[in-house]
Amino acid sequence: MPLTSAVKVQLQQEHTRLQQERDRLTETVTSQTAATIDQLVQHIDHLLGVPTQIEPTSKAQSAQPKSKPSTAKPSQPAPKSTELAGFDAAKIKPAFQSSKLMNAIVKAIKPKQSKSIDQLLEDLYEPFDTADLKKARMSVAIAANHAVRKGLLQKIQGKPDRFARA
Repeated sequence: MPLTSAVKVQLQQEHTRLQQERDRLTETVTSQTAATIDQLVQHIDHLLGVPTQIEPTSKAQSAQPKSKPSTAKPSQPAPKSTELAGFDAAKIKPAFQSSKLMNAIVKAIKPKQSKSIDQLLEDLYEPFDTADLKKARMSVAIAANHAVRKGLLQKIQGKPDRFARA
């Protein structure tokens, strides 16, 4: 069925409008992304104690959302030797690396012994940033409860919960 001239005109107008909208969105997203990346680089530079190496572009500055000025006092970066890494559930101590987390938990608990989640964290992982403690506890608790469901461990009720070999 051939298109009438009125329909063709409408389609051309819609085509033009959509292309202009796409171009506008692309420009906006690009400038906002550049602004966000500039902010992150500046923040990382500040944490590292190095002077900021990039200057945000004028488009990126205009695209930045207006936010309240930070009232936090800048802190001195800690020496690298004392900085703790964030928690990574896959980075188990070498003695347990050949095992999945659930099996490593079972290995960490000796027969006739019970351990809390925090004790298991100490046994299984190198020290990590305390900001990640909630995430670490959750990860170990999930794996330990999975071992309970499989019949490898038993849960001893209390505050805090403890786990023992079944």
